[in-house]
Amino acid sequence: MRNASTAIKILITDNQPLFRVGIATVIEKQPGLRLVGVASSGREALKQLRTLRPHVALIHGRLPDMDAAELVSAIIARFPLVKTIVIADDRGDCPARRALSAGARGYLLNELSVDDLIDTIKAAQSGSKRIDPVIARELAVHSAERSLTVRELAVLTLLVKGNSNVQIATRLTLNKDTVKGHLKRIFKKLSANDRTHAALIAVRRGLASIE
Repeated sequence: MRNASTAIKILITDNQPLFRVGIATVIEKQPGLRLVGVASSGREALKQLRTLRPHVALIHGRLPDMDAAELVSAIIARFPLVKTIVIADDRGDCPARRALSAGARGYLLNELSVDDLIDTIKAAQSGSKRIDPVIARELAVHSAERSLTVRELAVLTLLVKGNSNVQIATRLTLNKDTVKGHLKRIFKKLSANDRTHAALIAVRRGLASIE
């Protein structure tokens, strides 16, 4: 059993109070783990990291000021010894791929068990990586697909929000034919039959949000 000086120090970053309390309660009951701080935004987390120096940062997938991958990148750039674990709301493979590519040591879904959380924290601290099996399957299914470009993602995001081709062209300062070309490539990459199908795939995989 770890004593207080050797316990794994953990920072939680989540803007949902009930979820923060739940995770904090789990950690505080576990021998060998010690909660050292709680943040409700990415900026607050980075500020606390400077003073608290935790071993592991638990990050909720949706924060008010940055997404999980952005925070993971920022943490690794400034505090390379801190291990990051993302806990996500949805099962989309795209946010998971971004977070893992940024350097996250774990990626879990929020319906995880207590044992899964504890095992992932300990694995991350020891240098291993843990990915929820559902997410791992999604990543494997889409591993061979060509990635969308930044412009294609912008077009897809506006499509998901209900914009017409003309509106997309206006918002992105493009002509209608260029938008049509982007959509044709998007449909092919996503194996989508039409606009509605593409929007459904985008939301399910976490490529774009209707919010």
